[in-house]
Amino acid sequence: MKKLLVFFSAVILFSMCSRSVWKLTDDGVIIKLGSLGPGMTSVIKLEVINEKIIHVIASPGKELSSDKSLCVIEQSKPVPPFDVRQSIDTLILSTSELKAKVNLTTGQVIFTNNAGRMILQERKGGRSFSPVTVEGADGYSFRQVFESPADEGFYGLGQHQSDEFNYKG
Repeated sequence: MKKLLVFFSAVILFSMCSRSVWKLTDDGVIIKLGSLGPGMTSVIKLEVINEKIIHVIASPGKELSSDKSLCVIEQSKPVPPFDVRQSIDTLILSTSELKAKVNLTTGQVIFTNNAGRMILQERKGGRSFSPVTVEGADGYSFRQVFESPADEGFYGLGQHQSDEFNYKG
């Protein structure tokens, strides 16, 4: 009985010490990471577009921008079924085709298929924001770096369309 009490006390204490909080939305989840430091992500939104597309929005501020796009006409489409689960330090959003895993400590996002094969992974510490001021308006420049497998190639970025030039080397 004492072991059980100690276990549940530890679980409750750990969950109270966690800096991140998440909220389920109609089309995904919003994760508030807390303060990771200047230039780091504070809020991440995973938005399910369809079974194979999850839109990731990140912000260094405490809230996501509510500004609407001037370029994209918003169309309401049915959101496919999705599931959200949390392990100790990871939040997993799953569709029938894809899983997005967010580390609740660092904010790192990893995409896998349902068999667990990695599709895309952010480098640890690979997302940062730098404050900028342009013509008196404050904003951020953004940097994001992904892990790239050794056998991956980058072809046809617009100017060389013959598939002969691999930008990665």
